[in-house]
Amino acid sequence: MPSTSNPDEQIIKALVAELEESSFPVLLGYSIADLPDIEPPAILVQLDSIREQERQGKRAKYQLELTVSGVYRTQPDSTYQLMTIARTIRSLLNNANFESVRKISFSETQFDIAPNNGQLSFADMSVNLEAVF
Repeated sequence: MPSTSNPDEQIIKALVAELEESSFPVLLGYSIADLPDIEPPAILVQLDSIREQERQGKRAKYQLELTVSGVYRTQPDSTYQLMTIARTIRSLLNNANFESVRKISFSETQFDIAPNNGQLSFADMSVNLEAVF
């Protein structure tokens, strides 16, 4: 059984496992320097913040904010491909059965389409998770 001393690690591992069901490669904690090494389409996950909101005895409620991005090489169909990746991400996470997650919400998807073919384009969304451990 995983340790409850590191709840963010448990949630992130569960989230990545769900996203890997998409058959897209998933990069966790990426940097811009890592991106040339990937072969899109791919999903990028970055933990932005974790906050403890309440504590009652040994149990605590946490708020996690992540940025989840779909990445695709710019081609004439990039927008459609990024929409498909974003829809896949939302579907996988909405239908996931996270043991400790009580609530999940998404921001609007922001698209950043690169101007030249072959460059990387992105579909970014914030994912907010409320979890109790």
